[in-house]
Amino acid sequence: DPYTAYLALERGEVDIVALDTSISGLLERAKSNPNVKVYEKIGGGSLSITFNLNHPILKDVRVRRAIAYAINKTEIVQGLLKGTVVEAKGFLSPAYIGYTEDVPQYPYDPEKAKQLLAEAGYPNGFEIDFYTPSSGVYPKIATIIQAQLAKVGIKVNIRQMDFAAWLEATVVTGKAELSFMPLGGRPPESVVIFTNLFSFDPTKDKPTGINFMWYDGLVDLLKKMQREPDLQKRIELYRQAQVKIMQDLPLYPIYWSKVYVATGVWVKNFNIDDFNSHGDWLEYVDIDLSKKPKP
Repeated sequence: DPYTAYLALERGEVDIVALDTSISGLLERAKSNPNVKVYEKIGGGSLSITFNLNHPILKDVRVRRAIAYAINKTEIVQGLLKGTVVEAKGFLSPAYIGYTEDVPQYPYDPEKAKQLLAEAGYPNGFEIDFYTPSSGVYPKIATIIQAQLAKVGIKVNIRQMDFAAWLEATVVTGKAELSFMPLGGRPPESVVIFTNLFSFDPTKDKPTGINFMWYDGLVDLLKKMQREPDLQKRIELYRQAQVKIMQDLPLYPIYWSKVYVATGVWVKNFNIDDFNSHGDWLEYVDIDLSKKPKP
């Protein structure tokens, strides 16, 4: 239990805990405690909006770009989630090998969104279904996006369902029109995440892996990544893939996760960049017992 673990830190029974920011008030409590130090960094998790490229409207990249321009990520990141996550600048976060910020951006611009919709043949917008799990923060984010897209003429019908039904509509059948792509942390070798999300087999009538966007734009790059033994050459392929994803927009990244770790002030030489990494990083952490609470 993350909350119980944090209370143990305050009592000095443990020295280091990961903070669960979904627990109301926990991060604020940790930051306000003079005997606790809070560290944070951008993690490997993220949340994106996905587009079904088999859909007759969403297959037009101008429509997908219009939706991107119509989404105000700040309202989600700062308003709803109180800055506990970071607005995504691209598909990969800085936690991954080969991350680059040099990718197309879609800053909030409703007028640009309307212009693109008109160019695509939808000057009055259109109607679309948004599939979301009914648990967690997803329905709240979907509701914010629903209101934002309404401002450019897109009527979004939110279809909430339990997680099993949501998986059926996305990963199993690939029928979802708009949906979410939530990702947890992944290994820093980026070929893993590209392979999991963007493998594509045109002979199948259901999604390949978790590519329920039906996106085939990375097939050639994936083959090169998987066969390239040289790290620097793979990094260049990762860069190309990130640019292409943000050009084609099979999905639109909303935010990257943050990792929060709390330690007692008696913990010295802690480095959050080493936290959760492989190796003997705990060997470098020192404990000043004179500052530790007495039982």
